[in-house]
Amino acid sequence: MRPMHNLALILILLAAATNAASIDPKVLADLQDSNEVSVIVMLENSANLTDVPDTIDKDHEFGALNGFSGTVSRESLGELLGDVSVASIQLNKPVGILLAQSAPLVNATQAWTLTLNGTNITGRGETVCIIDTGIDYNHSSLGGGWGSRVLSGYNYCANEACSQESSDPYDNHGHGTHVAGIIASNDSTNRGIAFEASLIAIKALNSAGSGTDDDVIAGINWCVANATAYNISVISMSIGSFNASNTGYCDSSEPAYSSAINTAVTNNISVIIASGNDASNTSMDVPGCIENATTVGAVYDANVGAYGSDSTTFADKITYYTNRNSKLDLLAPGSHITSANDGGGFVTLDGTSMATPHIAGAFALLRQYKRLENGTLLNPPQIENALKNRGLNVTDSRTGLNFSRINIYRSIVSIDASKPLLSVASPLNITYNGTNISLSYSASDNIALDVCSFTNTTGSAETLSGCANITFIAAANLQNNVTLIINDTNSNSNSSQIFFTVDTVPPLLSVSQPQNTTYNITNISIQYSASDSNHVDRCWLVNVTGDSVFLNNPREVCDNATFLLSNKLLNNITVYVNDTGGNTNSSTIFFSLAVSIHEPTNKTYSATNVSLNYTASGDTCWFVNTTGHTVMLLGCSNTTFTALDNRQNNITLFVNDSEGSTRSSQVFFTTDTISPFMNFTASAANNETMSITNDIIINITSSEALSAALLEWNGANLTMNISGSSISYSHADLTDGNYTFRIVANDSAGNINVTAFRWVYINATRNFTSYINDLNSSLSANNVTFTLLNTSGSDDASRVFVDINYTMRFNASGIVAEIANFSWLNSNTSNTVNVTRNITLNNVSAAFNSSGGLLDNYVWVDVNNFTNNYTPPTT
Repeated sequence: MRPMHNLALILILLAAATNAASIDPKVLADLQDSNEVSVIVMLENSANLTDVPDTIDKDHEFGALNGFSGTVSRESLGELLGDVSVASIQLNKPVGILLAQSAPLVNATQAWTLTLNGTNITGRGETVCIIDTGIDYNHSSLGGGWGSRVLSGYNYCANEACSQESSDPYDNHGHGTHVAGIIASNDSTNRGIAFEASLIAIKALNSAGSGTDDDVIAGINWCVANATAYNISVISMSIGSFNASNTGYCDSSEPAYSSAINTAVTNNISVIIASGNDASNTSMDVPGCIENATTVGAVYDANVGAYGSDSTTFADKITYYTNRNSKLDLLAPGSHITSANDGGGFVTLDGTSMATPHIAGAFALLRQYKRLENGTLLNPPQIENALKNRGLNVTDSRTGLNFSRINIYRSIVSIDASKPLLSVASPLNITYNGTNISLSYSASDNIALDVCSFTNTTGSAETLSGCANITFIAAANLQNNVTLIINDTNSNSNSSQIFFTVDTVPPLLSVSQPQNTTYNITNISIQYSASDSNHVDRCWLVNVTGDSVFLNNPREVCDNATFLLSNKLLNNITVYVNDTGGNTNSSTIFFSLAVSIHEPTNKTYSATNVSLNYTASGDTCWFVNTTGHTVMLLGCSNTTFTALDNRQNNITLFVNDSEGSTRSSQVFFTTDTISPFMNFTASAANNETMSITNDIIINITSSEALSAALLEWNGANLTMNISGSSISYSHADLTDGNYTFRIVANDSAGNINVTAFRWVYINATRNFTSYINDLNSSLSANNVTFTLLNTSGSDDASRVFVDINYTMRFNASGIVAEIANFSWLNSNTSNTVNVTRNITLNNVSAAFNSSGGLLDNYVWVDVNNFTNNYTPPTT
């Protein structure tokens, strides 16, 4: 009766409490038969574990979940019910395990071929936390040792009663190892769904595959608490309560599981749980009935192997043992699944336990893909929906309900948001000279390309079969454009529009220089005009030797130029011009090089040593002279040769090039080395005094025709008149005075002759009308000495010369009375001349003594009024 009394009291307290925690009726029921029961207590969000009285004996503390498990009596249950920090109390029930060609069936093998950033979609970088019987981490397909693939874990069931814990979660049953192999085995034959994923081993079940809720919840708590350290993104639980009694979601009746799973999902950890193997058509096991859990059922293929009463001989039939109702989320293969066995090797098992890790591996693959694609971390509902929406629809013949059997590849396709990569190699944004245009491109996608098409200038669209390159016809002489569109299997699209021009008309070209003629220079000017309706691109010439010379820099600017010819007598150049479309026009000009002789020329030379100066482009040069003699010209250089004297000469110059072409040039010339002989005619002035006129005419005849003649008259050069071999010069209106002159003349060859100096004295204006009435008697018999005084001083010095004969004339009344000749032998020492003469009218023989001074060549001495000192008239 005591137990009943306490229980009644608890019920009274529960009814009286205003904020009473929810309590599992099974707890009260068990307390009627037992003094203590194992419970799971979840606290309010605002409470902490430290708020719980120490009188409660705790087995596990769920720090990440804000709860604990422990044993309560009637008294301690009453304390919990009265504690405002307690949210729920539920019975800690027993749980247990829910007992290969499955990877291709769920299309994992195709997903493995996908590559992002050099990484295949195999689960690498994702970690799945398995809550089960532990994992044989020494298995060769699971890393072959602790810390390799199984990164860490914990053992909450270290003895058969699960009353002890340890840090070593080694599997002593085999179920957990089989589950781990389905998820992450890297064996080449029995490969897991995410065979490069990492694992966490949480041992919550004993060697018989049994355990309790609190150890499972403790495992969830460990996974949540260590998620960041090990990058845990999925929890896989192939366990259940063996009691499929939940026809709907069980969160209200299982608050501890609900809180634990919701906390995991809130932390972006997907929780995958088996629906159970009770063959129920209406209910599911705990904890698979929690709303935020992803609950998994099993399908089979009798071609691989049926289980129990299953015998349908094609895939994707729901196994008879699968618990299902409308809350079942996903299906995966669960019959005849071969995976890792504890202690080594592989074993084949059946059950929703085998279907669950298929889904866990699929969650890891989808999460890895999105993370590699753009850094996005998908949350559990997003991954679940992707697997539901793109899975294979399976209709359950027993319930009529439709479920989705996962297709991993198609589900990854559905979350792909990256547009395909597209690179167009042709056409380019340039000008083409033909209408056949190559559409060359490369396109790739993270998943697969679907449809490729392009639209041309006219708007016409064409699908590119197999996304292959093609050749298409563009519009001629227009600007064109094509738009290339690439779609992948998830309708992500990329496009590229390319503009280009088709130009089939060559540029216009006109060459004005050089012309088809002969040139005597080697630097030839090229003058041309080039134009195009679009753009001229390049201009160049190719010479006779095949060498190319570009005529524009920068491009599109073509300039005239000068180029050096080759050593060929027959030359040609071809001028090319192309436009930006590659259309080319050309013009070829043929011309030849002349042999040009610059020296000698057709004229008369005054020497026989003659220079041969010429321009020729060739390899061998020689000339033939007047006598027919051949002279080779080494290196085609200029030279000097000896011509025949005083006659007409000729030479013929020959030039030969390496191709055997020969050119020649001939020149005639004359040599003349004799100076002309000049003779003064009778009418020319010649060392005399002119007393009648002021006009002088000088006439000369030459032995040959003259090219030039100068009259050197008193130091000034005057040009004379030439008429053949005669030259002359007329001087008019000369003033009285003494003049000297000579002639300088040269012939056409440049030979020069110079005459001796001559002189003439002009005295046309003197007064010769002096009168002598009588001769003094003293003059008739006596010698008289008189002095001639030249009052003009040194101004007349230039008119007196040593060793020249002088004449003195004495006159009376204009009649010459006496003439005396004498020579001037003395040097000029003064400006006077002393002449002693015994003068008589009839005596013409007399001796003169002279000394010093200056005299005109002709001196008229008036004897009228004769005095001893006589001043001659100035000249």
